This record gives sequence, C-alpha cells and structure tokens, in this order.
Amino acid sequence: MLHPTQELEPPANPARFTAPLQVVEIDGVLRPFDPGDGLDDPGRALAREGWQTLRDYLADLAPILPRVDNHVPNLGRALTRLSAALGEAFDSGSPIAIGTHGQRVIRLARATGDSALPEDDVAELQEFAVALSLYLERFPEWRAYRDLAAETPANPETLRKTLPRIAEIEAALAERVGVDPTIPARLRDLRNLAQEDPQDPIAAAGLLDSFGNIMAALAHGLWRGIKATGKGLGWSVKTFAAKALETAAEKIAGAPFNPAVLTAADILLNKAAVLKSIAAAYPQKFVWLLHLLATLGL
Repeated sequence: MLHPTQELEPPANPARFTAPLQVVEIDGVLRPFDPGDGLDDPGRALAREGWQTLRDYLADLAPILPRVDNHVPNLGRALTRLSAALGEAFDSGSPIAIGTHGQRVIRLARATGDSALPEDDVAELQEFAVALSLYLERFPEWRAYRDLAAETPANPETLRKTLPRIAEIEAALAERVGVDPTIPARLRDLRNLAQEDPQDPIAAAGLLDSFGNIMAALAHGLWRGIKATGKGLGWSVKTFAAKALETAAEKIAGAPFNPAVLTAADILLNKAAVLKSIAAAYPQKFVWLLHLLATLGL
C-alpha cells in the first residue's frame, strides 16, 4: 500500500544502453538520439567514404532486388532495414544500428550460393556483404557490442514468448504526440529482425536494449511528472492513471504536463502488467523496471 506522501526515487538504471535505438526527450517529445560513432577525424573521413560506397552498392543492387525478394525474401527485408539504418546522410546512421541489421545481411548474402538466384546476382550480393563487413570493422563500439552480445545470448524460447508483449508496447507508443513516430517504427524493425531469427544474439540484444532505452526515458518522464505535482506518489499515480489517456493539451490538477510525461504515464501505469512480464523474463536487464513498478504499487 502506498503512503499518499511517499516520494518516488528516480529510476535506478544509470545510463542508456548501448543499442541500435537510443532516445532522448526534446521539447516534450521522445526522439531518436545519435551518440556518435566514436571515431577520430581521420577515421571518420574514411568511414564517410565507406558509407557512400555502401549507398552506391545498394543503388546498384536495385535491379536485382525483385529477384532477391522472390527467392530470398528474408534477405530482401534485411536489405531494406539496412538501407533505413544507413540513413540518407552519413551522420544519420548509428554504427550499432547499421551493424545489427547489417550482420543479418552479411549472413544471408553469404548463403545465397545455395539459392535459386542467378550466379551474377549471387556474386553481387556476396561482394556487397564483403564491403559491408569491412565497413563495420571500422567501428570499435560495434565490435565490442557484437562480441558482448555473442557472449551473453538471450534464450530463444524466452525471446519468442516476449515478442508479442513488446509488440503490444510498440503499438501503445505509436501515434502518441509525445513520441517521434520513428521510435516505434524502428522498434518494430528490430522486433521483426529478432522474430525472423530468435537464435541471433545480436538481434535479441538490439531489441531488448533498445526497448530498455525507451522504457528508461519514459520512466524518467513519469518520475519528473510525479515530482511536478507536489502531491506525493499515491495521489499522483491514481490521478495519472485516470488522466493519462487525455490529450497533451489537458491539465492534471491545474498543472500542465508535456506530451512525453503524459505518454510515460499512459504506458507505465496502464500497461504495467505487460511491462512486468517483460521485465520478469529478463531480470538482469530490467530489475530497475520491476523495482519501479513495485514502488508504484503496480
């Protein structure tokens, strides 16, 4: 039972997860956050050239993509996700996101020799896979992330059971004024990647760590909103739970709240059972979320 004046401590996770998707609140909206590539200036100049080479490769692959979609549809989807991760400019692509989607492209492209694709198509795809692999090796952060994921793989069966629950949170995030629409879209891409190959430790880590980043941002937003009421935890939880589905223009107890805070209240308070099941499946990653939900009396 919550005491009406009990205060809520900030969520205990200290920092963002290194992940394909990181988020930050800007002007009341959760938006994707790019932490940078970790390269020095000479390394970044070479990486920029490599990025342009990959974009050119993808453009050259366009004529064979219909055949790829027909004979190796998983590879076609992986190439589409990789293209989105690369972005339209070098600075818009995260090495972790490119690597997470690129690793699957590399693996599937290398196996195209056993497909019904023409030999010329196979050669093009495998040449692209080599170029992509060389590009990714430029990034120490990606190499460290890849190696750690391989050392601590998620249980595939647990992941399969968790995917529909993450999809439910993903749907709840969509079309919220407090969330940039690219966030649930990118989370969906990561979920689909993990669903296609639950035994891929990099895909699993990318999904779970990105999900953790979203939840951490929401948790901090809810905490800030509760503190802003000045009326303690019990009153705030009851009021937010009842009001969170209202539009961002509404006021709670006379105090205006930004869209990110209202979205945080909506997700954390009204989807608590789903969040608890996800966190319980991965307590090492989400013990802080279990603690937060317990503190909220959920």
